[in-house]
Amino acid sequence: MIDFSTLTARDVADIALQRTDALIRSSRGGPISYRFWTRGFLWPLRAEAALRRKSILTHALGAAEQEWGEIASYLPDGGSLCDIGCGGAFIDLVAWKHRAPRSISLIDIETTRERYHNYHATGAGYSSLGSARRFLIANRVPDESIAVCNPRRDPLPRGPFDLIISLLSAGHHYPVAEYVPFVLQTLAPKGAFIFDMRRDTAQEKDLSGFRDVKLIRATPKSNRVAAMR
Repeated sequence: MIDFSTLTARDVADIALQRTDALIRSSRGGPISYRFWTRGFLWPLRAEAALRRKSILTHALGAAEQEWGEIASYLPDGGSLCDIGCGGAFIDLVAWKHRAPRSISLIDIETTRERYHNYHATGAGYSSLGSARRFLIANRVPDESIAVCNPRRDPLPRGPFDLIISLLSAGHHYPVAEYVPFVLQTLAPKGAFIFDMRRDTAQEKDLSGFRDVKLIRATPKSNRVAAMR
């Protein structure tokens, strides 16, 4: 069983924004609360998060488990994991339960005033690193194995990392070129960088520093790509 007790109503609202299909495809008030949120009104989303707490969290965990099934082979047992745009760190918990990575580095810009999704030159944040850390610790991930970084105030982690992922951020908010220098500097030899690349944005040229690039999954809006060091 997953312990969600550390997550507040605000955390659940953030998680709903990280996985907007749980809102937009809801048959209840999700689409309305999302539209209000984009216009600067927070209370409908907070109410939605309180009323549909279980379904939002279950949906987010299920999505993380599905994603893990696609990328599990890229993280060795006891390897080191870095998650750029970690959100609530659900996939990091799934990775811990299957691979027990020796370290998990969580990177996110946290909550910002911007309210938008899809591809933008500057990202908007919907997360709390403190909340993500507490969630992992509540589910028995050792405190000493977790490092957090808000790149707007903290130095970036040094690595090396066996796997760097960016499934909620790269290619959706920031162009992947923003991540590549950090990834090439910190990715271990034979390590992998997995991210969702927004389609029709000509970002492939930014991956020239990697020895191999593989398509994991294609969707109408993006391609999940693994770039190997």
